[in-house]
Amino acid sequence: MAEVKDIIAIREAMKNITQILAEKDLKVTQQGSRAYVMANEVTCEPYRVNLPYIPDNASDELLAAIQGFLDHEVAHVLFTDWKVVRKARSKGGRVAEIHNVVEDTFIERMMCQRFRGSAMNLDRVGSFYIQKFVQPKLSEALESGDRGKVFSVIIVSAMRAWAGHSVFQDFMRDKWHLLDKVPELLGEEVIERVAKIKSSQEALELAEEIVKRLSPPKSEKSTEKEGKSEEAPKKCKGEKSAPKPPEPKEDEEEKPEEGESEEGESEEGEDEEEKPEEGESESEEGEGESEEGESEDEEGEGEGESEEGEDEEGEGEGEGEGESEEGEDEEGEGGEGSESEDDGVRESERKRLIEQISEALDAVAGSDFDEATSKAISEDMIRAHTDSDYLPFTRDNDIIEPFELDGGWQDDYLKQMDDATSAMVGTLQKNMERLIVAKTQAGWQPGMRSGSVNAASLYRLRTGDTRVFRKRQESQKIETAVSLVVDCSGSMSDGPINLAAISAYAMCSVLDRIGVPNEVIGFTTKPPLRDLGKEIEKESEEVGKRIEYSRFEGIYMPIFKSFNERLSLEQRRRIAYMPHKPFLRNNIDGESVEYAAMRLLSRREPGKVMFVLSDGYPAAYGDTSAMRRHLKKTVKKIEAAGVKMMGIGIMSNSVKDFYGHYAVLNDINELPTRIMQELRSVLL
Repeated sequence: MAEVKDIIAIREAMKNITQILAEKDLKVTQQGSRAYVMANEVTCEPYRVNLPYIPDNASDELLAAIQGFLDHEVAHVLFTDWKVVRKARSKGGRVAEIHNVVEDTFIERMMCQRFRGSAMNLDRVGSFYIQKFVQPKLSEALESGDRGKVFSVIIVSAMRAWAGHSVFQDFMRDKWHLLDKVPELLGEEVIERVAKIKSSQEALELAEEIVKRLSPPKSEKSTEKEGKSEEAPKKCKGEKSAPKPPEPKEDEEEKPEEGESEEGESEEGEDEEEKPEEGESESEEGEGESEEGESEDEEGEGEGESEEGEDEEGEGEGEGEGESEEGEDEEGEGGEGSESEDDGVRESERKRLIEQISEALDAVAGSDFDEATSKAISEDMIRAHTDSDYLPFTRDNDIIEPFELDGGWQDDYLKQMDDATSAMVGTLQKNMERLIVAKTQAGWQPGMRSGSVNAASLYRLRTGDTRVFRKRQESQKIETAVSLVVDCSGSMSDGPINLAAISAYAMCSVLDRIGVPNEVIGFTTKPPLRDLGKEIEKESEEVGKRIEYSRFEGIYMPIFKSFNERLSLEQRRRIAYMPHKPFLRNNIDGESVEYAAMRLLSRREPGKVMFVLSDGYPAAYGDTSAMRRHLKKTVKKIEAAGVKMMGIGIMSNSVKDFYGHYAVLNDINELPTRIMQELRSVLL
């Protein structure tokens, strides 16, 4: 199980990435149990990346996979040319799928070059993909004995190994033989190009060449056309099927729109040449010959083959793989290819292999890195969610922001606050300063070249050593940061919230005067911004299981004074307005305290202290029993991370059930003796 620091780190990283990608019109959300990417149905550009909520029981392996998955999607946003992706889709499913495989190797290489830290994340998600998807699917394929199925599973790993990805090179080290003669069919030139791609366009050109070399030669053109007319175009990443966008002008003549009838293509062939129609009626295959007629006119392939040659299919297939006569001369194989071996592989076996691989190209989509990884992450996360004791559906509605004054502010509020605390603050400040002086580590440092003469060091003068002085070393600095977290729920109305505000104001004033960094932050809730019930029902249908979530309201945490602010007039007004602004709702203590801890743990001071001022138990829409258990666990985890925690019960002793160190405050007059004593103990 991952440590709380690791979970906090990835949640913070997600927040930072969200801010970076805001300019790219890409929203990163964290909700539910599924990882997925949603894309524009026409442009194919992603507009939302959703990561499942990370529970406290998430494994290290799962955390690493999520980080790598997010880095991979960020790489798409930064480096993929979506116009080229649309062009790839227009060329048919096979080209689109191989382009996606090749494109992934390019964007991840670019991501590692720009962000060095991404390399480790991408390596980890690569290992996750191999372990969760490739290995089990490869075992199934090997048991079936289907070479095409083996190819469709392993081609992604092979491409990434050829691209130089170390994790996949290690995986493929003893598995290259499973590709059979595929590397031979592709050729060294094509394989070397994988690691040199510099753009999405180059990735598309390479994908087209790969599909061409792995497709049966005589049906190469018809295969491409069938892929466009009969197969649905590759879906954009996302949950919805994407309609095919308009074809680019330069491709309109050779790339028919989806759903275009074969009769329309035949008519085009008739306009150019009547002979292919006759060839179609006499051909044994009888399918797609009108399209070959069209391609023969365009590419000069048809003139060199007679109808008799088509009847003698065995010989025709053996001659130069259906290329033009010029191509046959270059290869120098002629009709002997059907009877002899080509580099140790019989032509008939070569043909069968190409046919198997060609069919397997249609199944490459099932090995897509993005989809397979997101599915594996979702499956693992569903198991983690099922075993989790506390689980919010989403944190997307949570808000942490500076507290703002509104039209209800009155200057008397600040005067009342000052009157209630001025007498005790001055006295407490002096007491704290005396304690600081008393505990100051002071001493003399000998061996100095200036300062007070140190009689014990005068003997050094005989040897010309002038280090006969000493200096007094003192340090009065308290290297501690303090977080004051105030419960602003409805149960704190009237007396409790007023007492909590005065206590926070007094403690903050003392800390500010003696130079201790501190923050005053509150917590309550806000109603959901959208109907989460419908989203939860939708997710339950899609995963086939209903996950029980613990909370649905958004957390609201107003910052009255941040660590980086002094207690100036604006900050004093914010705290003084706390008891008077009508914003008190419910309280989700565990996550609120965790948010405050994330802010405190980011401080450089070695000492970290948190005071939580609350009057009762967690209470909000959801599973309140789970909320209470979560608060107990959260306090222990924060303490394990090095934070000194103390609960201050405001007119209530309920804090004793959640905090190992606590005190109860029933009246403001108890503040100097009870609370300030605790403050001194943690600071000194």
